Amino acid sequence: MTSERKRKPKRTAWQRLRIYFRRFRIMVLLVLLVLVCAGAYVNQIGLPDFVKRPLLENLRSRGVDLEFTRLRLRGYRGIVAENVRVLGTNNTPGLPVFAARSADVQLNYEAFAHLKLEVLGVTLRDGSVTWELAATNEPSRPFAITNLTVGLRFLPGNEWSLDNFMADYAGMQLRASAHIANATALRDWPVFQSRGKGRSGATIAKLRQLQDTLDQIRFTDPPLVRVTINGDATNIDTFGGAVTLDSVSGSTPWGDLQNAGVRIYLKPADSNAVHNAEINLTAERATTKWVSLRKLDLNLMGTQHADDTNRMDCQMLLRAANIRSDYGAADSIQLHTTWVHPLTNIMPLTAEGRVELGNLNSHGVKAGSSVTAFKFKQPDAPMTSDPALGPWNKFLPFAVELTTAATNVTAEDFTFANVGVTANWQAPKLTLTNLQVQLGQGGFNANADLDITSRWLQFAGDANFDFHILESLLTAKSREWIANFTWQAAPFSLELVGSFMLFVWTNR
Repeated sequence: MTSERKRKPKRTAWQRLRIYFRRFRIMVLLVLLVLVCAGAYVNQIGLPDFVKRPLLENLRSRGVDLEFTRLRLRGYRGIVAENVRVLGTNNTPGLPVFAARSADVQLNYEAFAHLKLEVLGVTLRDGSVTWELAATNEPSRPFAITNLTVGLRFLPGNEWSLDNFMADYAGMQLRASAHIANATALRDWPVFQSRGKGRSGATIAKLRQLQDTLDQIRFTDPPLVRVTINGDATNIDTFGGAVTLDSVSGSTPWGDLQNAGVRIYLKPADSNAVHNAEINLTAERATTKWVSLRKLDLNLMGTQHADDTNRMDCQMLLRAANIRSDYGAADSIQLHTTWVHPLTNIMPLTAEGRVELGNLNSHGVKAGSSVTAFKFKQPDAPMTSDPALGPWNKFLPFAVELTTAATNVTAEDFTFANVGVTANWQAPKLTLTNLQVQLGQGGFNANADLDITSRWLQFAGDANFDFHILESLLTAKSREWIANFTWQAAPFSLELVGSFMLFVWTNR
């Protein structure tokens, strides 16, 4: 008996194609399933340690030491580190604590395609910088910068670029950008070191003073502060930049400002120039407990002394209108002064300047204009104090020259065309020269010299005017008496010279 074998029908090309396509589709779906599972894993659980370690090492080589709880893959944001802290600052007394909710890590995907991990930048989000200023056993008092967002780009040649820095501090909105060369040297700065308690304590003391001042400032609206910084981290003298504030209104410890603007510029030192700083303050209105004014324009400059790094060459130019104070008022003021200031003393070594006032009115005395010039210095060998000199001892360490002049001066019903005097104090002598008063016709001049050690006062003067001009200042009987005198060759001329000894300040 023979058996017949069934022959399978031969598949057509179309049938084979459909089979291959189904197998390919299954394979693609399996690959997608693996990718989705892997994506869900790295998104929810985090990247494995063999990715974390080279990432942290690459950041550390670029000067950024971070620690974080988890490294995840988050869609369009790419690799995201969560709960970020700067390594070494956490729980270290005397150092600032930096933390951020997350950090986006930008990779060089061209290098990543060749299995090489290279970080191009980090974007920190929802961060903060906190520095505890309170001493031991005192209530917590942190110096805090909050709501911090910043993009940090790593450039070739160990350079950093900080972009889109945004943060809040003491009621102000901060915006900043920076470019730092040799950025890895920042880790060696004393402020980031746990050693050196003296330096850290000095820094905290300065921050505490800053915080005390800022706590007393109240802004009408949160001001926007813009900061730019550039420099080389290996040499702090190379750092420079600018700080600007616009349309600021508020109350400060020194007074109230309305619609004010502040510009601060710092020029770094180099081989051809020393440090130079400039501050410009403008305000529609400014009020202090001493004076109020409008249209303020104040420019202050300081340059490191070429021969002594502990001294500053300073100059100030102030312009304002509508000056009001308890001592008087003026329509305008212009002050220009220069001085040399040591960094270790509140008093300048030398100073000179000039003050101009327009339409001055002080307690019934008016002047069309007044100009005052002054010079000040600390003598190389000041006079030794003496209890017998009483209050004069306060002036012994200084030498001052003062020259003032005013025009169209009116006091009650009396008018002077010009009034001027020069005073010179150089211990132990006070000298008044060129005391001149010009009336409509004639006038008088005077000089005086006082020696505070001998109490000897010398004076000389001459008058050349018609004494009838003074009738408005005299009593009725005096006016009646002077009316009996006339001068054919007016004005009347008088010379007076004299000297005598004073005892009014002796303590003996």
